[in-house]
Amino acid sequence: QRVNDFLRANWAKFRVAFEKKFGWKAVEPQGTMYGMFRHNCKSDLEAAEMALQAGVGVCPGTIFMRPGTTQTHHIRIHCGVDATKADKIVSTLSN
Repeated sequence: QRVNDFLRANWAKFRVAFEKKFGWKAVEPQGTMYGMFRHNCKSDLEAAEMALQAGVGVCPGTIFMRPGTTQTHHIRIHCGVDATKADKIVSTLSN
């Protein structure tokens, strides 16, 4: 339960920071390890590159699809980081 609470707390921080920075819409996760956002970029890769330019790594939704898929309009993030790293991610996105 402590791990679940910790991951959910990270998601709550990340959800706000990513939505504010990129205008992406959070998709409430059913689990706790990963979070997902819907984006309006031309491609999932463009959204991932936008995040990298801002200093954070994300996973394009296409990675979970059939080869050749270029657009899902989703990116996924990992919420399983320690509190120090979570705060650094939020701080990076606030700049």
